[in-house]
Amino acid sequence: MGKTFISADNVDGFICRADQAFYVEKDMVLTPGAKDKLKNQGISIIYGPRPEAKVQADATAPMGGADVQELEKLVAQITGLLKTEYQVTDPDKLAAVVSRVVAELLGKK
Repeated sequence: MGKTFISADNVDGFICRADQAFYVEKDMVLTPGAKDKLKNQGISIIYGPRPEAKVQADATAPMGGADVQELEKLVAQITGLLKTEYQVTDPDKLAAVVSRVVAELLGKK
């Protein structure tokens, strides 16, 4: 499996909103620009995998006044699709894609 290149341009999609931290896993390369951006935003950089409980909490955090139950249902459907149709199983990648899709659907970019 290849490395995931994290730069200042895409780092926001990988931030764990549940605890305002960025988890650097062994398959990630974090650029100096991304580190600076995280530091400026007050985001902690943690070397190691993101705890599974935080992945779920981050993906289901309420956004834009949407109903929490509807968001949880949407997250479950997107996650299921990614796992079954696209074989995406990495928790960080799942959380990043789900967060982006939900944000786009709710009109937040």
